[in-house]
Amino acid sequence: MNMDVKAQVDGSFFTQGSSDRQPALLTVNEIGRVSVIQTGNSRAERLSASLLSAGNLNELDISPRLGNTPRHIGFADGSSFETSHNDEIDKLLVAFRQGAFHRFIHLLESHILIVLLVLVLVSGFLWGSIKYGVPAVAKFSAEILPVEITQYLGQGTLDILDKSVFEPSALSQQRQNELARKFVGYIPQYASFGITVEFRQGKEVGANALALPDGKIIFTDELVALSQNDLELLAIFAHEVGHVAHRHVLRRIIQDSLLAVLVLMMTGDVSSASSIVYAIPSLLLELSYSREFESDADDFAYEFLVQNEIETIHFANIMTRLMESANKVDNTNEAELTAADHSDHDERNGFENMLPYLSTHPATKKRIQIFQKN
Repeated sequence: MNMDVKAQVDGSFFTQGSSDRQPALLTVNEIGRVSVIQTGNSRAERLSASLLSAGNLNELDISPRLGNTPRHIGFADGSSFETSHNDEIDKLLVAFRQGAFHRFIHLLESHILIVLLVLVLVSGFLWGSIKYGVPAVAKFSAEILPVEITQYLGQGTLDILDKSVFEPSALSQQRQNELARKFVGYIPQYASFGITVEFRQGKEVGANALALPDGKIIFTDELVALSQNDLELLAIFAHEVGHVAHRHVLRRIIQDSLLAVLVLMMTGDVSSASSIVYAIPSLLLELSYSREFESDADDFAYEFLVQNEIETIHFANIMTRLMESANKVDNTNEAELTAADHSDHDERNGFENMLPYLSTHPATKKRIQIFQKN
């Protein structure tokens, strides 16, 4: 049964897989049957036009309205109809009670205040997700994953460090064994983490200690030389055990992976996400922790020292010496800077002093003060 035409819209027709544009007329009858016929310039050409495609309105793929960009209507056979008459398409959708969501989106984007409000809300949601959501998920995930995960991540890391950063320790084997037995003897409750102690010459790393994800804690000879007694080294050891116990490396990897997923969802750029995945080995080498992680490790060390009736001042003393040692290196480097380098160096330092919370680690002086109170 023929039905009267309810609407007509001029546009262009494209067959499947072709970019050839054909003038066409889209018609819709009273029951929502859509037909696309070939058109020409004359009335005779219109009357003799052939049918190009057809379908029911509720079965077609109609693109949402985005400003005044052309609309595309896809048919089941892969062909499509394009038109710039957005108002006519909207009227059709209203008449057949379709496309309410697309009309709502168009209404929103047509009002600048609504656009700005949505932008603020989305920005706030993203900031909250990155600031609180991602760390919370990473912490929960790290706590429920088995210890074997961190042991797997740590496999081979020390080998890489030995080839690229460290040299064999110059300490006698007797001295190494003495310190290792003393330190590990304090933490039997953390035996499941597989904590062991290794010694290396730090070279460019200098006086330092770091914890690998599999529980290995590395002391450099330079740090041992900088200490005045073994209790200072024990305090540093407790801090590094805090990193292992709180699974900071695993949490950091999970956080970076989740951030990669967020980047992928927002930009669709797979390369940005994959670059973070490929950066995991360098992350293990850098072992840079957030301010929160450093504070957690400090709290762990403080409680460790108090519970074992060791004066917390030992941690403060070794940290003070580390800070002074670092300042000497900075002063040496400062003397070697050119005038242009000085300008850039002062600008960076001034910015960090103005915004100390942007620093990766808590201010060393504040950390020292906490351990000087006992």
